[in-house]
Amino acid sequence: MELNIAFNWRMETPEHPDWALVTALGGPVKVAEILGWTKDGSVQRVQNWKTRGIPPAVKLERPDLFLPALRRGRARAGHALDRKAA
Repeated sequence: MELNIAFNWRMETPEHPDWALVTALGGPVKVAEILGWTKDGSVQRVQNWKTRGIPPAVKLERPDLFLPALRRGRARAGHALDRKAA
């Protein structure tokens, strides 16, 4: 039994930084719903991002959800353009 416990301890993988974003959006079930993924395995697909990260193709499909820094950058750029127009 002790060997099994030690072995499983080693198998733990760290969370990918993207996981904080999935958590902030409501977790894997909610994210799968937001993306409109209804097939079996969709929630598991999102759950896999905990260790693998969000695939770049998914981030590019939905920058409004998964690229908040880009969204903030656009907001700042738009604000700067508003000042120039005035």
